[in-house]
Amino acid sequence: MAARQSRTLARLAESTEEVASGLHNFRDVLPRHATQITASLSELFAISSALRGVDQAQNNRDYAPSFYRIKEDVGILIPSLERTLTDVMDMFARSSHRPFHTVWEDLRYHMEQEEGLGLHERLSCYRNFLQAQLEIVRGFQPRSVRDLKRQLLVLRNAQEAAELRPNRTVIADSCTSASCSRY
Repeated sequence: MAARQSRTLARLAESTEEVASGLHNFRDVLPRHATQITASLSELFAISSALRGVDQAQNNRDYAPSFYRIKEDVGILIPSLERTLTDVMDMFARSSHRPFHTVWEDLRYHMEQEEGLGLHERLSCYRNFLQAQLEIVRGFQPRSVRDLKRQLLVLRNAQEAAELRPNRTVIADSCTSASCSRY
């Protein structure tokens, strides 16, 4: 079980870095959103680092006895983070045939309106949650962990509910793909 979760954590760390790389392209073509995208890039790299830290703690003899305390909580984070990364990767795929600004607004609408937490806010939640888990492994009990866990559970439930909706809302293009530029 630990080996499988370790592979999952390592894979998620790599995926967050891939998403950051792709999101960097959006920052360059959406200057109006550059500040928000830059903040999200920072969170993605911090998440990757924290995931690698949790993975190392899991495999470190000094921390392994404490790891059982966070294993279940980390299991709560994984499906939510995977869904978020998948949503961003889907946005990248849609950008090959739709304008960048349109797919960015689709993603923002989906996350903020349908799931209740924007990209940067959820990335910040993931990072804070992972950092709290690392503190627990190191023998500390952060006060915020209960609130972070509750927020993560609310987000995960909203993501699951959004997946069950028959038609996800997508912002319609105001022009045809032949008459629009991607930017």
